Amino acid sequence: MLVNVSAGRGHHAWPDDRFVAVIRAVRAAASNAEIIVVSSPGDRGRAAHIAAEGGARLVADNGIRDAMTIVAHADVVFTPDTSISHVASAFGKPAVVLHPSGFAKIWGPYHTEGRAVESLTDSVSGITAEEASRALLARLA
Repeated sequence: MLVNVSAGRGHHAWPDDRFVAVIRAVRAAASNAEIIVVSSPGDRGRAAHIAAEGGARLVADNGIRDAMTIVAHADVVFTPDTSISHVASAFGKPAVVLHPSGFAKIWGPYHTEGRAVESLTDSVSGITAEEASRALLARLA
């Protein structure tokens, strides 16, 4: 499973502790799952912390082209609505994507077995770790 923690816009940013909770929920349900965390270069410290706290592995890519390659090899992707979600759709990868209110219908996973989790607010921070974990674990099942 690939976890992307970066978001280019503030209303797409999700708190670190929620990423950690989701990774731990996946780890509890599938202890042998390989979980990797990626980020933009500017979020690398944050991603390292999330990976360490969640029991995942940080993969320090060298930019979007490397990230695209990592997405191409992932079995499932978990991300806020960013370029990574669109890359997952392009490669036909199932993704669970976090969206602010009103964004999922237009920008949700496209022609994949993906799932959009939409906030009731104008920010993805309105989505709880429990909501995201339920969607991701259902997708993994």
